[in-house]
Amino acid sequence: IAHKSSEVKKIIKDQDKFNESLSYLLSVVPPKIVINKFEQAVDKIRLGGVSADYRTVKSLYDKLKKDNKFKKITINEISRRFNEFEFSISIEI
Repeated sequence: IAHKSSEVKKIIKDQDKFNESLSYLLSVVPPKIVINKFEQAVDKIRLGGVSADYRTVKSLYDKLKKDNKFKKITINEISRRFNEFEFSISIEI
């Protein structure tokens, strides 16, 4: 029973950490960015989105790096498509 109890506590702690990370992340996404893809794993979040200006994506990346709340932040891709830029960012929690 003690073993199961510690497993449950770890799961709850991990969920709380993830929820806190996600809340923070969503609070810093600029209004000029539209998130259209979201993937999660135990310790990783991957966001995909679009913006009319690549500098907005860069400012999000810079903010995430500066705030230092995540282990690693990577812009996986950024490409121009018609009048907007598509991008994806991976974040290790």
